[in-house]
Amino acid sequence: MGFCLFNNISIMARYAQNALGLKKVMIFDFDVHHGNGTHDIFYDDPSVLFVSTHQAGSYPGTGQMHETGSGDGEGYSMNIPLPGDSGDAAMMAAFEEIVKPAAYRYKPDIILVSAGYDAHWRDPLAGLQFRTSTYHWLSNSVKDLAADLCATPTRTKRQSQANHIRMQADTPPVMHFGHFLQSLLKTSVSVQTGRCKS
Repeated sequence: MGFCLFNNISIMARYAQNALGLKKVMIFDFDVHHGNGTHDIFYDDPSVLFVSTHQAGSYPGTGQMHETGSGDGEGYSMNIPLPGDSGDAAMMAAFEEIVKPAAYRYKPDIILVSAGYDAHWRDPLAGLQFRTSTYHWLSNSVKDLAADLCATPTRTKRQSQANHIRMQADTPPVMHFGHFLQSLLKTSVSVQTGRCKS
């Protein structure tokens, strides 16, 4: 169950692993709704760190903090339910105090972003109350995190992988979410790739 006909971020994660040889994938999902489809797919898989920030109590009602994975995947699913009306400061604190340290501990080979923009204050159906500038901040923060964790692609193979992933990722997020904010289009960071530093 989820809002996607095809779970493009999960497909991309497996493609990165199977076709590109990137063993450890981090998926950061920020949205009003919990990324339950992605969560379920990787729930017992330690090769994917899934981190979801979402509005507590929103449909489909999953994504509680205690849902951290099972079997070998225990501890590789992180759910950060934010209270309604929590706003920009709560999202920024969640990223800085939870998401970022988790990424540094995990040291992914690639960071994939599954982004929803219904947390914006002008969306009438949800209540996280993010400003447009928060999406800009999140995009830059994820980009900086990937740049810090993952080496800049300097070899031809790495650059080829990065370009291929970017081309693959350009369309699915638009098809999936349908309503990107203008400012985020300018700073969109769908995917950053490269080999991570030890």
